[in-house]
Amino acid sequence: MVQMNIHTSTDVRFAVGYYSKGESIDNASVGTKFKNWLAETAIGKNLFKMDPPKCLCVRDSRTGQHVATSITTARFGRFVKADLSGTRPSKVQNYTPPPSTKNLSLEERGSGAVNVDSVHGPVKNDQELSTAKQEIADGFKKEFWNRDQMSIAMYAKMTSREVKEGPPIRGFVTQFNPDNPKTCETAKLLQGLKDRLDTGKLKEGQRFQVAVQNGAHWTAIDAKIMNGEPHFFVMDAAQQATSELVGLLTEKFPKATVYEYNDRTVNQLQFDDNSCSRFTLDHLSVMSRDEGLFERLAEEAEKKTFRNIDHEGGKNFMVPTQHLPSGALRMLQSHSTLDKVDDELKDRISSPGKQKTEYQQALTNTVIDFERGKIMNVGVDAKKESIASKATEFLNSLTQDQFNTVMTYRSGEGLLF
Repeated sequence: MVQMNIHTSTDVRFAVGYYSKGESIDNASVGTKFKNWLAETAIGKNLFKMDPPKCLCVRDSRTGQHVATSITTARFGRFVKADLSGTRPSKVQNYTPPPSTKNLSLEERGSGAVNVDSVHGPVKNDQELSTAKQEIADGFKKEFWNRDQMSIAMYAKMTSREVKEGPPIRGFVTQFNPDNPKTCETAKLLQGLKDRLDTGKLKEGQRFQVAVQNGAHWTAIDAKIMNGEPHFFVMDAAQQATSELVGLLTEKFPKATVYEYNDRTVNQLQFDDNSCSRFTLDHLSVMSRDEGLFERLAEEAEKKTFRNIDHEGGKNFMVPTQHLPSGALRMLQSHSTLDKVDDELKDRISSPGKQKTEYQQALTNTVIDFERGKIMNVGVDAKKESIASKATEFLNSLTQDQFNTVMTYRSGEGLLF
């Protein structure tokens, strides 16, 4: 019996030709070679109308050769969703990618100024509440989520975590404006935190999370008070420049330690142009569960594991993929990124609840794209639907007072903790 298992993206190949299931494409039978040769001739193309399909081939773990599967474009179209949890890749269902948005305007996609800059504040009556709820719910259907969607999604996660009695999420949702960094929402939140730290109201060991909006892009910040000073972990899934944001953190807290996700060997975790909000929410959720995260980072920094880019003796450390909380990698969009991490991290990425032992088995949302010849993890697509559904349900349950509390406290205004 052919034993197949996908460990890396290089285990998947594509070949055009008539191959039998389980047949090696590198060492095909004489009959297969003749048939594929004939298909390339004028007689095969014109007289016999031979049109060989593109065939999916996966490495046989026993022989090391790529063998043909039963999945071809002739049967299943451009995309196939594959189950990687067994010894054989098998078709689960046809995968329909999100509809193309290239002909839509920025506003229709949700990344235009009207959506990005708008935010609901407290409402005064039931009619305003109903209108606000509908507008926010409609926003979850767009590609780009603004502070309204993120606030509701964040508070839905906070409430769910509290009910389950898990590690708490203390979340804020703020706007960062690089043109006016000292007066933007993020600056006001940080000033409020500084004031509470200076007056002793922000205690040692306090942990909090911030989703930061910069234009249409989102970045995650996890933080913990250690030795009387904040330690920040800035996590940008697309590895976009965060120097201005970090500059604001260090301006407010000159003695702070700042860790940034920065790995030049794996590019980025996010490859599309619109999922940053979902990555941010997921990363904040994952990091908040990792109760020893900052202690581990401090140990590695002490061992000089990380690059320190502050040449004036500051503490601004670049953290590579290897030291991320493992759960942060479960919905990244490229399998080739996973190929570059070591086996120890791959094992940590596995899902303990499902008793998986290999990292690729934890990635259940894998799509094979025949046209581009690669495998992709589309977990973020499923995550978007899940977050939007739970957040909308939470939104619909809010009373006027509860809604106003969310919209007031989301950026730190009023009571911080």
